[in-house]
Amino acid sequence: MCSQELIGYHGTFVDCVKNILDNGFIFHQRKDHWLGQGIYFYKDDLNQAKVWATVKSRNNLHYRDKEVAVIKVILKVKKDKLLNLNLREDVKKILNFALQLNCDFDPDNVDANRAFVIDSICEEEDFEVVIMSFTHENQTIRDIQQQLGAALGFHFTEQQICVKNDICIVSKECVYPRNDVKIDYKQRKKWG
Repeated sequence: MCSQELIGYHGTFVDCVKNILDNGFIFHQRKDHWLGQGIYFYKDDLNQAKVWATVKSRNNLHYRDKEVAVIKVILKVKKDKLLNLNLREDVKKILNFALQLNCDFDPDNVDANRAFVIDSICEEEDFEVVIMSFTHENQTIRDIQQQLGAALGFHFTEQQICVKNDICIVSKECVYPRNDVKIDYKQRKKWG
């Protein structure tokens, strides 16, 4: 089976970088993660990872005034272990799966509903990586830019990657602030 290589960026803080590079990422459980449980990255978007960490440092007392950092990872995932919810075929697959669950979903908690379905299908079908694009309002841009963007059909989007199995991470390095720490991993699986 062919494998696909992805580049992801993880926003964090300088005082966490050494531990992440030495020991790996830590899963933080939450029932309403956008793509279920896992390690989150922005696909191909270093700047979005910086923005995320910067906003977190401003809005959370625990992280206030911490220096922002970004870790770049290279992921290798077999195509049959990747659930890409930007593809029509994979969206149909997950919707059919959700129908089979025969659950009453909470209409007031879309994030928790989505996370539950994604976690369930990943467990049943052994998906290791999930990708999905999200559109959102950016509060930091000027009103005129928002109006012009809406008139032209432009929206702020981000592609998030959720890694369910960290064996897919084949390298990681701190890319912001720039330092020369990089760890390459020997492949632990053969990629067809």
